Amino acid sequence: MNWGRYKMVQMKNFVNRMNSDSEYYDENIELIRNPEIPAEYSEIRSDIKKAYDVCKEKITTRSYFAHSQQYGMDLEMAGTFMSILNRNGFTVRDASDDEIWLYINRFVIPDIIMDRFPYYTKDGKAGLNPDRFYANRRRYYGKMLWWYLYLSWQNTGEGFDADLVATVKLLRYNQSDDISQIVERSGREGYPIVVYNEIITHYSGMMRQDMAPGNLLSRVLHLNIARMQITEPELMSGGVSEYVSQLFQEVSK
Repeated sequence: MNWGRYKMVQMKNFVNRMNSDSEYYDENIELIRNPEIPAEYSEIRSDIKKAYDVCKEKITTRSYFAHSQQYGMDLEMAGTFMSILNRNGFTVRDASDDEIWLYINRFVIPDIIMDRFPYYTKDGKAGLNPDRFYANRRRYYGKMLWWYLYLSWQNTGEGFDADLVATVKLLRYNQSDDISQIVERSGREGYPIVVYNEIITHYSGMMRQDMAPGNLLSRVLHLNIARMQITEPELMSGGVSEYVSQLFQEVSK
């Protein structure tokens, strides 16, 4: 798949004009609500939209686990994004390219972003959420969900589908804030994948047993970023597993 790209400045100009110019908004809003999908993205768009509509229906009927309907929806959509993009040859390198996500935001799922993250301008008019469309690169909806699963990935040795099922199962008892906590708190060198995976696995196990106090994940991630400046977890006695265990023990004192 030859992924389309869209420049940050183009997206910024478009969103800002949509939010400041009522006439321009009225002229273009239908192309947000019903985007004209590029041919190479038509199947991707169709599959994502169908999944989103199903997820929305589940929320109205409270079909997700009781403690967090919204998180249940986002977790299911994360699985959808991961599965559909993987089927089309999407790679980690692609996931690191913001211009690819900006193109998806602008031309493939703008209506979904607008629906999931409503936004109103200072004068109370509906608009496009700058953070979700361009301003905060870690808050693009598809990107945020994809990286949440990627950092949490469980390798079963039985192939992609089995790994995806195991990953979603691991994350089932987490909550909405955990997605942003994980994705938005990388260190200076980005995400140390092995360490983040171990943190999520450890934390999710505690959530499953209802043993995680409030703000636990946030405190662990903050401590990890500080510790990674002076520590190489893989070189510690006990390796990454022991390093992460010590993080949780320290913040739980």
